[in-house]
Amino acid sequence: MKNTIICISGITSSGKTTLINALLPHYPSSAVVSFDDYDIDAQPGAPDLAMVLTDPEGMVNQFDVTPMLTAVAAAQRDHDLIFLDFPFGYRHHALAGLINAVVVVDTPLDVALSRQIRRDYQTPTKTKQDILDWCAAYERAQPIFAASAVFMRKGADLLVDGRLPLAEKVAQVQALITWTIAGV
Repeated sequence: MKNTIICISGITSSGKTTLINALLPHYPSSAVVSFDDYDIDAQPGAPDLAMVLTDPEGMVNQFDVTPMLTAVAAAQRDHDLIFLDFPFGYRHHALAGLINAVVVVDTPLDVALSRQIRRDYQTPTKTKQDILDWCAAYERAQPIFAASAVFMRKGADLLVDGRLPLAEKVAQVQALITWTIAGV
């Protein structure tokens, strides 16, 4: 059987990882390759994210995704279905030809901010000031997040409303996987 690669995209805290984790029990022999595991956006030579405002395609293709390509190749040896947790879908030229379908978890920025605060600021070492500082940074970066969301939606095979209950999001992606594998 040919490998099927389903890319789950969306802005930070849109629910990509949560959705993939909810899908995994339905596809126990699948694999996950995640952008977050490789710190690609922190590598020397990674683009300034503000570039999304002027040259989104150029920005995305400046990321060195070689470690992800290596991980995908390794996963393809043992798994028929691979979930790629990657915010830019088909937009990176090195990954585009490998991806069979792109799902964008389309989550409003205010909801994503709320999720990120709840996720990242639960530890006792995080202070109220840490949260306020992040909110101020988020507000300054809002145009970048908004432009990224628009950019990610373009070319998606499926837009999933990030506010839906998780079970509904899973059902929508399962239908896409079925259609993709069947070649519909």
